[in-house]
Amino acid sequence: MQKNNYLIILLILLSAIFGATTGVLGKIVLKEIPSFSFTFLRFFISLVFLLPFSIKHLPTFKKGDWKIILLSLLASLNVILFSFGIKHTTANMSQIIYSAVPVVSAILSFYILKEKFGFNKVIGIIIGFIGTISIILMPLISNNSGGTIIGNFIITIAMISISFYWVLLKKIQLSYSSLKINNYFIATTTILLIPFLFFDLINNPYWIKDVSSTSFLYMIFIAVFGTAICYLINQVLIKKSTPVINSMVLYVQPFATFLLAYIFLSEKLTMSFVVGVILSLLGIGIYNFSINKS
Repeated sequence: MQKNNYLIILLILLSAIFGATTGVLGKIVLKEIPSFSFTFLRFFISLVFLLPFSIKHLPTFKKGDWKIILLSLLASLNVILFSFGIKHTTANMSQIIYSAVPVVSAILSFYILKEKFGFNKVIGIIIGFIGTISIILMPLISNNSGGTIIGNFIITIAMISISFYWVLLKKIQLSYSSLKINNYFIATTTILLIPFLFFDLINNPYWIKDVSSTSFLYMIFIAVFGTAICYLINQVLIKKSTPVINSMVLYVQPFATFLLAYIFLSEKLTMSFVVGVILSLLGIGIYNFSINKS
C-alpha cells in the first residue's frame, strides 16, 4: 500500500507537469492560432493519437452507454466554458477559481460517495489550498487584475462542472476501462467543439497560413501530453485513489506552470512561489498518506 501512495504522488506530478504545458506552450501557440480552433485541434489531435491504442476501447455511443455520454458532457462543458471565460478574465484568476476544485470535490465526495474525512485529510486539503493561493495571489495583487464578473462567473461554472465529473466518474469506473472513459470524453468534446470553429473562421478565415512550424509542434505536444495522456492519468488517479486526490493535481499545476514559464517565457520565480510549492506538496502528502488510515 505504501508503494501505491508513492505511485499516486508520481502520477499527480506527471499530470501537473503535462497539464501545465497546455497553459505555457498554449500561450505561445495562441498568438498564431485562434482560441476555439486551438481547443478543437487540441482534442482532435489527441483523439487521433489515441486511436491506435484504443481499438478495443473506442466509444460506441450505444443506448446502454448513455451514463458515460452524459458524464462526458460535464467534462466537455468545463472545456467549452473555459474557452469562453478565459477571454473575460485573467489566467491567475482562473487558477484561483480552479484551486477550489479539491474543496468542492471533497464536499461532493462526502455527500455522493460517502467518503469519510478525518482530521488529517481536512488539514491536507487546507494546507494545499493555502499553498496554491499563495503561489497565484502575489502576481494577482501586484497586477491588480481580477478579471470581470462575467468571466469569473463562467470559470466558476466550469470549475463546478469538472468537480462533479471527477466525483461521479468514480461510480462508473467498474463498468468502463479508464481508456474507454477517456476516449468518450475526448470524442464528445471534439464533436461539440466543431460548431465553435465558425467563430474563428468568421473573424479570421485564413489564420492557418500564418502558423509557424514551431507552433504546430507545440500544438501536437499539447494534444498528446497535455490532453490525451494527462486526462488518462486523471482517470487512473481516480480509479486508484479518490476524486479529491485527483483534483489535488490543481494544487501542483501552478507550480509546474510557473516553472515551465520560467524556462520557456523567462518569467521570474519568487519566494512566495517557493513557499507555496512546499505547502501544496505538503498538503497533498498529508491527505494522500491519510487515505489508508480513514
